[in-house]
Amino acid sequence: MSLLDIVYEYQMLRARGDLSGPPLDESERARLRGLTSLLRGESLDGAAPPSAEGPLPVQFTVPGGFGSGQVRALGADGLIVESARTLSPGTRTVLRATDVRLGQEYVFPCRVVWTNGPAMGMAFDGLPARAPHRGGGPTSWRPVPRFGARRTVPQYA
Repeated sequence: MSLLDIVYEYQMLRARGDLSGPPLDESERARLRGLTSLLRGESLDGAAPPSAEGPLPVQFTVPGGFGSGQVRALGADGLIVESARTLSPGTRTVLRATDVRLGQEYVFPCRVVWTNGPAMGMAFDGLPARAPHRGGGPTSWRPVPRFGARRTVPQYA
């Protein structure tokens, strides 16, 4: 299990617990408590909290396209991304990261909290998504999924 997977599961359980749908069952609440402790660095054996194994390439939405960067720090509530193109604080974005080793792709809605030179602090801001990675390397977006029949006439907004 990678740090991305741990953060994904934590964010999913936390978001589900915050929503007005069915409450988390006992095993999910226990899992959430355990992940919270793990990500906050609280452990019975004094072990350090999990950390990223090095810079992780990511892509994120920017007005009119996509930006790219590298995760420098990843935690329970957000991450620090270093990029040549930073976003203004308050900007909402969608961040995509791929764990090629595990064959998983993660998408996290985020909000930029601060910037400092090429670094941005982003807080997780919504339900994340995880899907099998279908090749193309960690920096290529997957084709947009299609729901329903393919349109024969383009639709314009």
